[in-house]
Amino acid sequence: CTGIFVDDGHTVHDGNMTLKEATARVEAELSRLEAVGVRAFHHKTHYPSVVKDYIGREIHSVPQLVTASSARIAKYTGAADVLLGAVQPGRVVPRRDLASVVGKYQFLAPLVKGGQNMLVPIYRARDDFTALEVAEWDPAQRWGPMSR
Repeated sequence: CTGIFVDDGHTVHDGNMTLKEATARVEAELSRLEAVGVRAFHHKTHYPSVVKDYIGREIHSVPQLVTASSARIAKYTGAADVLLGAVQPGRVVPRRDLASVVGKYQFLAPLVKGGQNMLVPIYRARDDFTALEVAEWDPAQRWGPMSR
Protein backbone atom coordinates (compact mmCIF):
# COMPACT_ATOMS: atom_id res chain seq x y z
CA CYS A 1 0.00 0.00 0.00
CA THR A 2 1.35 3.41 -0.91
CA GLY A 3 0.11 6.76 0.30
CA ILE A 4 0.80 10.35 -0.55
CA PHE A 5 0.16 13.47 1.48
CA VAL A 6 0.04 16.84 -0.22
CA ASP A 7 -0.05 19.72 2.22
CA ASP A 8 -0.06 22.90 0.15
CA GLY A 9 -0.20 23.65 -3.49
CA HIS A 10 0.05 27.07 -5.04
CA THR A 11 -0.77 27.68 -8.67
CA VAL A 12 0.26 30.76 -10.58
CA HIS A 13 -1.99 31.48 -13.53
CA ASP A 14 -1.15 33.44 -16.63
CA GLY A 15 -1.73 37.13 -15.96
CA ASN A 16 -3.81 37.38 -19.13
CA MET A 17 -6.43 34.95 -17.81
CA THR A 18 -9.73 36.30 -16.58
CA LEU A 19 -10.93 35.44 -13.10
CA LYS A 20 -13.52 33.13 -14.67
CA GLU A 21 -10.84 31.29 -16.69
CA ALA A 22 -8.52 30.95 -13.68
CA THR A 23 -11.39 29.65 -11.51
CA ALA A 24 -12.31 27.11 -14.21
CA ARG A 25 -8.68 25.93 -14.29
CA VAL A 26 -8.64 25.44 -10.49
CA GLU A 27 -11.90 23.47 -10.66
CA ALA A 28 -10.45 21.30 -13.45
CA GLU A 29 -7.30 20.65 -11.38
CA LEU A 30 -9.40 19.67 -8.35
CA SER A 31 -11.52 17.36 -10.51
CA ARG A 32 -8.38 15.76 -11.94
CA LEU A 33 -7.02 15.16 -8.42
CA GLU A 34 -10.33 13.64 -7.28
CA ALA A 35 -10.36 11.37 -10.34
CA VAL A 36 -7.07 9.81 -9.25
CA GLY A 37 -8.15 9.53 -5.62
CA VAL A 38 -6.57 12.63 -4.10
CA ARG A 39 -9.16 14.26 -1.88
CA ALA A 40 -9.04 18.03 -1.48
CA PHE A 41 -10.55 19.74 1.52
CA HIS A 42 -12.82 22.31 -0.08
CA HIS A 43 -12.97 24.42 3.09
CA LYS A 44 -9.21 24.92 2.71
CA THR A 45 -9.32 25.60 -1.02
CA HIS A 46 -8.77 29.20 -2.02
CA TYR A 47 -9.90 30.23 -5.44
CA PRO A 48 -8.00 32.72 -7.58
CA SER A 49 -7.84 36.27 -6.32
CA VAL A 50 -5.60 39.27 -6.78
CA VAL A 51 -4.74 39.35 -3.05
CA LYS A 52 -3.82 36.25 -1.08
CA ASP A 53 -3.22 36.09 2.66
CA TYR A 54 -0.40 33.68 3.47
CA ILE A 55 1.11 33.34 6.97
CA GLY A 56 0.31 36.92 7.88
CA ARG A 57 1.51 38.41 4.65
CA GLU A 58 -0.70 39.68 1.87
CA ILE A 59 0.49 38.89 -1.63
CA HIS A 60 -0.86 41.36 -4.19
CA SER A 61 -0.53 39.71 -7.59
CA VAL A 62 -1.23 42.67 -9.84
CA PRO A 63 1.35 45.17 -8.49
CA GLN A 64 3.63 42.25 -7.43
CA LEU A 65 3.75 43.50 -3.85
CA VAL A 66 3.92 41.72 -0.50
CA THR A 67 2.67 43.53 2.60
CA ALA A 68 1.91 42.61 6.17
CA SER A 69 -1.74 41.93 6.91
CA SER A 70 -3.49 44.57 8.99
CA ALA A 71 -4.23 41.92 11.63
CA ARG A 72 -0.52 41.05 11.89
CA ILE A 73 0.47 44.73 12.12
CA ALA A 74 -2.10 45.30 14.88
CA LYS A 75 -0.93 42.20 16.76
CA TYR A 76 2.75 43.14 16.63
CA THR A 77 2.21 46.82 17.38
CA GLY A 78 0.04 45.74 20.32
CA ALA A 79 2.84 43.48 21.60
CA ALA A 80 5.28 46.40 21.56
CA ASP A 81 2.73 48.63 23.31
CA VAL A 82 2.15 46.00 26.00
CA LEU A 83 5.90 45.65 26.60
CA LEU A 84 6.39 49.40 26.79
CA GLY A 85 3.37 49.81 29.04
CA ALA A 86 4.53 47.08 31.41
CA VAL A 87 7.94 48.59 32.09
CA GLN A 88 8.28 52.01 33.66
CA PRO A 89 10.98 54.44 32.47
CA GLY A 90 14.29 53.76 34.19
CA ARG A 91 13.37 50.12 34.91
CA VAL A 92 14.92 47.01 33.39
CA VAL A 93 13.21 45.32 30.43
CA PRO A 94 13.35 41.52 30.85
CA ARG A 95 15.54 40.17 28.07
CA ARG A 96 13.08 37.41 27.19
CA ASP A 97 10.20 39.91 26.82
CA LEU A 98 12.31 42.10 24.55
CA ALA A 99 13.39 39.09 22.46
CA SER A 100 9.73 38.10 22.00
CA VAL A 101 8.84 41.49 20.54
CA VAL A 102 12.03 41.65 18.45
CA GLY A 103 11.17 38.25 16.95
CA LYS A 104 7.78 39.52 15.88
CA TYR A 105 9.29 42.51 14.11
CA GLN A 106 11.97 40.29 12.58
CA PHE A 107 9.17 38.42 10.80
CA LEU A 108 8.04 41.67 9.17
CA ALA A 109 11.46 43.29 8.60
CA PRO A 110 11.91 41.91 5.05
CA LEU A 111 8.68 43.67 4.03
CA VAL A 112 9.98 47.12 4.94
CA LYS A 113 12.73 48.76 2.91
CA GLY A 114 15.69 48.89 5.30
CA GLY A 115 13.71 46.94 7.91
CA GLN A 116 16.66 44.79 8.96
CA ASN A 117 18.82 47.87 9.44
CA MET A 118 16.14 49.55 11.56
CA LEU A 119 16.28 46.59 13.94
CA VAL A 120 20.07 46.60 14.41
CA PRO A 121 20.05 48.76 17.59
CA ILE A 122 17.37 46.60 19.18
CA TYR A 123 19.27 43.42 18.21
CA ARG A 124 22.25 44.80 20.11
CA ALA A 125 20.07 45.56 23.12
CA ARG A 126 18.53 42.09 22.98
CA ASP A 127 21.90 40.39 22.72
CA ASP A 128 23.61 42.55 25.32
CA PHE A 129 23.56 40.75 28.66
CA THR A 130 23.59 43.99 30.60
CA ALA A 131 20.32 45.55 31.71
CA LEU A 132 18.38 47.60 29.19
CA GLU A 133 16.61 50.63 30.55
CA VAL A 134 13.43 52.02 29.03
CA ALA A 135 13.46 55.63 27.93
CA GLU A 136 10.37 57.78 27.83
CA TRP A 137 8.08 56.50 25.06
CA ASP A 138 6.09 58.65 22.70
CA PRO A 139 3.41 56.54 20.94
CA ALA A 140 3.89 58.72 17.84
CA GLN A 141 7.37 57.20 17.44
CA ARG A 142 6.15 53.78 16.32
CA TRP A 143 8.41 51.76 14.09
CA GLY A 144 8.15 53.24 10.59
CA PRO A 145 5.50 52.46 7.97
CA MET A 146 4.35 49.23 9.63
CA SER A 147 2.42 51.11 12.29
CA ARG A 148 0.19 52.85 9.79
